Amino acid sequence: LNADIKQLTFRKFEAKNITGTLHLLDQRLIADPLSFNTMEGKVNLKGMIDGTNADKILMTCDADLGRVNIRQMFDQLENFGQEVITAENIKGYLTANIKMASVWDTLLNADMNKIYARGNLMIERGELIKFESLKSLSRFVKVSELEDVKFSTMQNEIEIKGQKIYIPQMQINSSALNISCSGIHTFNNDI
Repeated sequence: LNADIKQLTFRKFEAKNITGTLHLLDQRLIADPLSFNTMEGKVNLKGMIDGTNADKILMTCDADLGRVNIRQMFDQLENFGQEVITAENIKGYLTANIKMASVWDTLLNADMNKIYARGNLMIERGELIKFESLKSLSRFVKVSELEDVKFSTMQNEIEIKGQKIYIPQMQINSSALNISCSGIHTFNNDI
């Protein structure tokens, strides 16, 4: 299928001007390449949805995101199924190159233990708004300064595997404080 779709909506996700090639072969849907506008930005990707196994679906994707509005991304992707940081807590624009593989059941519920992603991310004009985890820094900074933290351009390579987000050493310069940090953030919000 040579696609030229003006608009697509799936749950809360919206995309416009979708162009690319889709192949359906032996219960595998392959997009190579596919591009579309979404969340004020642009996405180019190659991916596959593999339905050859009767009880699970394998999804793989290589994607380039260009200046995607992060707040809209969290909203349209339903906060990635978590409640720690939501669309109301975040602003900014994301440019990224992401490689991802995941396993889902036939009702499209992800197996959290089988999500793997690696991405080079750059966030511009970022903000954390009323993010409760930041209040633990109130020993060092006034609580009022932690209500709406604006930060300069932030860039790093992030890896997700085994329900953990691995964050290598990085520098964050913000309106509240400047920090150098690295660490692991689990899907259960252990930092």
